[in-house]
Amino acid sequence: MRDSKLDENLLKYLHTYILKKGESIDRHYQANGSFIDLEIIRSTKRTFRKIGMITIGTDHKEIVGKEIDYLLKRLKLTPRKKLSLNHDDPQTLKWLENGWILKEIRLKQDGRTVASQSYRMSYRLFKEQLSREKQRIENITVELHELKNKILLVHLHENQPLIKQKMLQNIRKKYIAVSDIDQIKESKLFPQNWPFNKRMKFLHFMLAFLQLGSSRNKMDWKEIGASYYQTIGGSKVFDRNQQEFLDLLEEWSSYPAIEYGLISLGHITPVFFSGQVTGRYSTYDYGPVHSVTNISVGAEQYQTKATTLWIVENRGILTRIAAQSNFLQNENVLMVCSDGHIRSAHRNFISQILHNSDLEQAIIWTDYDQDGTVIAQDLFQIIEKQVKVIKWIGPGGDILYDHNKYMVEMSEFLEQNKMEQEEMTGDESQWKRWIDL
Repeated sequence: MRDSKLDENLLKYLHTYILKKGESIDRHYQANGSFIDLEIIRSTKRTFRKIGMITIGTDHKEIVGKEIDYLLKRLKLTPRKKLSLNHDDPQTLKWLENGWILKEIRLKQDGRTVASQSYRMSYRLFKEQLSREKQRIENITVELHELKNKILLVHLHENQPLIKQKMLQNIRKKYIAVSDIDQIKESKLFPQNWPFNKRMKFLHFMLAFLQLGSSRNKMDWKEIGASYYQTIGGSKVFDRNQQEFLDLLEEWSSYPAIEYGLISLGHITPVFFSGQVTGRYSTYDYGPVHSVTNISVGAEQYQTKATTLWIVENRGILTRIAAQSNFLQNENVLMVCSDGHIRSAHRNFISQILHNSDLEQAIIWTDYDQDGTVIAQDLFQIIEKQVKVIKWIGPGGDILYDHNKYMVEMSEFLEQNKMEQEEMTGDESQWKRWIDL
């Protein structure tokens, strides 16, 4: 037999992914039942040497609608990947015969002794994956087109507040900027570490959120997925990504989600603080540690007469300083605990305090580790435009006034150290010095 009877695309695949520089397939090949043996040769003007053998199956029929073997999928083959499989295993022989894999043998200098043997992706599997990827891209393109149309068709019902229209317009602008596959993959509008599927899921969440809120004055978190998917379990589809999706949606819309009607996250999130706070329906004074919830924040407009907003990461710090008799009252401080990473309830409570009060300064104090640095960065983004004086408590116990300087100092500290807030809790005199500096 001659290689003219072999698929030219198959030969091209072998030359592209299997053969090395200067190698070729011998024009003569040998059929052996269900298999074809192709000799790998290296030739120069003076030499012609057999250096290996490629074995492929003779069954290359097209498969239409047939799912690729699950066990084969688990191998996660790529054109360059080599595998060691048991040649006597019936499964290996079946894959080889059907053209899903090929066997590559490399010979030693004598042209007879086997130096290595491995299995590789064959052209049939390569072609099948290309076909499926093409179909996947086509499906996603259709999906994105439908999403765009549905978002453009979202219109607010009568008597909805103007702020909802602003939120809707802002989100639409962002979506138009990510309305094709490449834009979604590359856009800086998404967190860099989000995979493609998560970005697509967020777009569905955004549409679900807009559709439900366009006709409702108030909605619960669980209603978003339930209304959108209308299947058993639909209410839980977005649960795993709840905080991340809400944070990004608020970033895209430039407003808190509560302004669009989200009053409950399906669970109660407490926000712990100590100090004087007044709302339309509630009043808190100096003394013990208080808490509000994501639900009450959605219904309130909180303010404080304090002149210093002090945000700490850990409850232990809040309870320790609040227990110091009259300290926060004498220093006119409202202390809020972020309780780890910022959630919407904390973000909205702090935003209300900033917007409705006359604060003179804000102090940010978080753990001296990587998470603490991220939390400090998030807090800075919330308060940077609302307070003229912002302070950070550095790892050495010093006060820093510049955000960039704080980040540099933390980066240098974290190269060899990390430390919790509680390790430098200090006492009343030190707290007062941090406030007064």
